[in-house]
Amino acid sequence: MNISSALIIDVQLDEELQKKVQAKEQAKQDAEKAELDKQTALAQAETDKVKAEAEAAVAIEKARGQAEANRLLSESITPELIQMKEAEARLQHGWIEVQGADAVVKEK
Repeated sequence: MNISSALIIDVQLDEELQKKVQAKEQAKQDAEKAELDKQTALAQAETDKVKAEAEAAVAIEKARGQAEANRLLSESITPELIQMKEAEARLQHGWIEVQGADAVVKEK
């Protein structure tokens, strides 16, 4: 093996140039972190939106179920049922008649 020439260069940047290189690298890292933070925030916002939509759908279904239950209950109330409930209440609590502004209470 034959080496015809060798050049060894010890490159040292001056302090000001080193600071500029470090500042540029820091700026690049800050920009990457900002982009990552932005993407994380967008992902969290999407997750929150999906969760809110799911909760809203559940609330709507519960309301529909309650509305259906109320409709069925309303349809089941007949004059005969009201009379029966009135009779049961009178048996349990006594007979009350209102005549004008005075109430007459008849004990069992």
